[in-house]
Amino acid sequence: MEPSPSDFFEALEQSARDAPETATQPDTVFKFVLAGPDGGAWLVDLTKGKRSRFVVRLPEAASDSGPLAEGDPQPAATIHLDAADWVAMTTGKMNPMRAFMSGKIKVDGDIKLAVNLPTVVNMVEGYGIGTQGPFSIVRAGIESAVASLRRPLPSISPMPPRRAGALPGVRAGRRLLRNPTAFFQECRAEMGDTFVVDAFGYRLFCVFSAAGVKSLWALPEEAASKALADLALLSHKVPIELFEGRRTFPHDLFAKDDVQA
Repeated sequence: MEPSPSDFFEALEQSARDAPETATQPDTVFKFVLAGPDGGAWLVDLTKGKRSRFVVRLPEAASDSGPLAEGDPQPAATIHLDAADWVAMTTGKMNPMRAFMSGKIKVDGDIKLAVNLPTVVNMVEGYGIGTQGPFSIVRAGIESAVASLRRPLPSISPMPPRRAGALPGVRAGRRLLRNPTAFFQECRAEMGDTFVVDAFGYRLFCVFSAAGVKSLWALPEEAASKALADLALLSHKVPIELFEGRRTFPHDLFAKDDVQA
């Protein structure tokens, strides 16, 4: 059974009492507002000096933007997220940077203080930020890259001039990486304004002429999706969760009336 947020904050209080010098290294006050089942709000005072308690559970009236009790320190940063995400993050199952970039973590106040989250969490035995997240990202990236080298390339009919190397999977990738600008200039000089490049498990359909670009944009999204092509490439560089619920069709941005019926 996974620990609840209450379990964590009770353990944090005990850890801070056991090692106050370590606990007060951030020298600031946090307010944590966790939504959903098992959620609530906690004030965590990690400023230097003596105090009766490091962690105070706030009443529901003060859980979000309500006033704090008289004598409670004012938080320099208030951190909002779902209770379930908090549990996942503090048990090493969710990468905090990925959670922040995808909007699962929101910070009111001094956002720079959020970098102290690992210090706060990792002082509690049995909890830890980032113990699995970064490795899972690397592993997923490697698995995705290997899969891309093995998958069959899409067919194009009629096939325009094509640049492909002899090494399976890599194909023309080595020359492309050496100098991308010079590579595409060379391809265009040899093969014209429309050509195909096979590299690292991808078939890149390259169009440079005005007429070719206009014809490409005129195709229905389901027939030729530049958005999905960009997503496939970007997913190797940034967490795919960042795009969740944010996809916008190119035709929704501009030229919709001109190029798509």
